[in-house]
Parts: sequence; structure tokens; C-alpha cells
Amino acid sequence: MKFRSPSLSSPAVASSSNRDLRDRAENTARRLKAEPGRLDLALELAQTLERLGEHRDALRVVERMTQRGASTPELVRLRAECLRRVGRADEAVTVLDEAAEMLAESPGAWITRGRCLAAAGRLEEAVEASQTAARLDPAGADAQYALGVSLARAGRGYEAEQAYNRAIRLDPDMAKAHINLGILYDGLGRKEEALASLRRATACDPESAVGHANLGAIYGEQGRREEALAELKRALEIDPRSAEAHFNLALLYLDEGRLEEATGALASARETAPEDTRILYYSGVLALRQGRHHETVSIFSEYVRLRGDDARGYYHRGVGLLRLSRLDEAIRSFQQAVKIDPGHQRAHYYLGVAFDRKGLKHEARLAYHAADRLDRGGPPLG
Repeated sequence: MKFRSPSLSSPAVASSSNRDLRDRAENTARRLKAEPGRLDLALELAQTLERLGEHRDALRVVERMTQRGASTPELVRLRAECLRRVGRADEAVTVLDEAAEMLAESPGAWITRGRCLAAAGRLEEAVEASQTAARLDPAGADAQYALGVSLARAGRGYEAEQAYNRAIRLDPDMAKAHINLGILYDGLGRKEEALASLRRATACDPESAVGHANLGAIYGEQGRREEALAELKRALEIDPRSAEAHFNLALLYLDEGRLEEATGALASARETAPEDTRILYYSGVLALRQGRHHETVSIFSEYVRLRGDDARGYYHRGVGLLRLSRLDEAIRSFQQAVKIDPGHQRAHYYLGVAFDRKGLKHEARLAYHAADRLDRGGPPLG
């Protein structure tokens, strides 16, 4: 399994709660329509829409109030949060900058600022904002959790672990902190601690789709298929749009050679998270395994456009091109793969195959020799 999805924000709302929130949103919208100047109703509607995950609609409500001159710390924070959620992180930071004096003592606003800065790629500034939130609210589990997220994104794993553990000491039932701690442990190879953290997460919040999806992913990696399937299917019962659950289910099916089922699961994952390159990558792997070589080349061409640093994308694109007998393009793709990753044994080998088919025997021998050295545990020549 390759897909890990941290709980970076509020967990998915369970279906029964979703219905309650939907009813509340509709009732509040009717009341706001009758009294359009009511800031309290506008905030209630926007907050409810945010909890439902309908961030564009929440943003429209907030921006209408902003245009009417309304300005409170919660309105500004909510506007920035919704801007971040719809992919406008730089604008979100600007909104917070413009209200900096008003928000200076608000831990919630500093938490939101950290999230927005991280989304804008400003990771160390995100850590600083989260540290400010934690300093303003030293007994707040949410502030410690947000600090853990910022530190993890900045690659500061040990400090992130400490922050998550502080959050858990302050709120032992904080499922999202247990989830992210489990993912952190998993990345460090501490598998049993990862499993323990994720089990605690699902015990704290049995309706956490993210918790079940990640627990299923680790079970899948350990070959515990039945347990993995049970967890992933539970995640999809809770949240049918869980991209990580669909994706990890697809990987289980791929491992078992159940390609048609993998196709359906990957299609669902891509529909939910169309910009996630991990899903795109495995969609290309599946196309290659099914012999859809034109589609393989198309998918991996898009993948390397987005992830030009990943040798695997160029390698798989090269295999697709080779099978279409587009030898010059295949050679260039394999050469790029071994340039990025000189230790990619299969890329060297198939580069040799492509040279062979072109009649370039000397170049083929060099590529085969490099592949052979890697296969025997040595470095490639040159």
C-alpha cells in the first residue's frame, strides 16, 4: 500500500449527522433569506456548510457578508479557511494578513494561518504560526495537533510526534491526532506502533473513515487481506467518497490480480480526488497491466508532467512506448528514468531492449551491463 491520508482537518461527517447538518443548513438559509442582514445567521450557515464539506458555498455566504462590511475574527478566519479549501491558499494568507491586528490574540486564527501557509508551500512560516497558536493556548489540544501537522509537513518528524502526543495527553479521545501519529509511525517503519495508534483512533471515533482507511492500508501491506477489506469497506460505508479507501481497495485488487474490480475502485478514487498524482500513477500501472498501451502512455505523460522528479513515471511511460514500438521515444523515456534514478535496474534493462530493437548493439550492451551489475548488487557503471 502506498496511499496514506492524514487527518489534516475535521473528519468526515457520519451520514446521520450529515442529515442533521443538512436540515440545519436549509433551515438557517430560509431564516437568512427572510433576514439577510443577520450576521449570526450567516456565520451559522457558513459554519454548517463548512462542516458538510461544501466550502465553495460556505465561501459565498462569507464573502457576501464581507462585501456588506461585516468583519469579525470568526468571519475572517472562516473566509480564509474556505479559500484554502478551494485551492486559493495565497489569497487566504492575504486575508489573514489584512486582519492581522484583529486576529493577533486568536489561537484559532493562528491555527488557520498555519494551514494556509502550509498549503501555499511556506512550511517554516506555517510552523511558526502553529507555534504561536500553541503559545496562546497552551492547554489547547487543537493547537498542539495543528503544530504537529505543520511540523510533519515540514519534515520535522520527531517534533511532530511530540506535538501529537501532547495533543493526546490534553484530549485522549482526539482521533485525528491518533491517526496522524499512526501515519507518522508508519513512515518511520514503526509498524506495530502505527497499528496501535490507528486502532486507538477507530476506538475513539468508530465513524472515522480516515482512521479505518489507513488501518486497512497497513493491514493490506502486511498481507492481512480479510482485515484490510473489512476496514476499507467500513470506511466506504461511513464515507462513500473516501478517496484513500477507494484507492487502497484498488491496490488490494491489483495485488490479487482482480483487475476489473481495481478499475472500478481507481475510477471512484480519481472522481473524488482528480488531482492526486498517486491515483494517477496507479491508473497508469493498471492500464499497462491490462494491455491498454496508448492509455498507459497518455497517463504517464501526464504523470511526468506533474511529477517530473519520479523515475517510475518515465520507466512506465517507456514500457508503454516500447510495446507500441515507438522506440526513439521509449529510449528517451528510459534514459530520463536512469538519469533521475541511476539505480533503477529495470529501466536500464528495458533501455537495453529498446536499443537492441533499434539495432544499436553497443548501446544495448552497455545498458544490459548496467542492469546486470545492479541485479547482482553493484552500482551501475559511469
